[in-house]
Amino acid sequence: MDFPYDRTGSAIHQYDINFDDFPPPGTVEVPFKFTDTNQSLKLIAGFIGANQDISDNEAIISPVIGWSIVDDDDDSTKNSD
Repeated sequence: MDFPYDRTGSAIHQYDINFDDFPPPGTVEVPFKFTDTNQSLKLIAGFIGANQDISDNEAIISPVIGWSIVDDDDDSTKNSD
């Protein structure tokens, strides 16, 4: 069985993949303002991780694609109306 490999080319022997940074590459961020409350928010969407399953002694890796809405912390420090 071939092992999955990390970005440095080393074999991954455990059954989980750890991302060191968030959001990982492959996402887009769109800042927007919620007009009812004048709250600054940010939509993050795209490739957010990977899922690994074992089936018949074979590792199956599939992408996790999704979206999330979070506070736009960067914008909250710029304007203090």
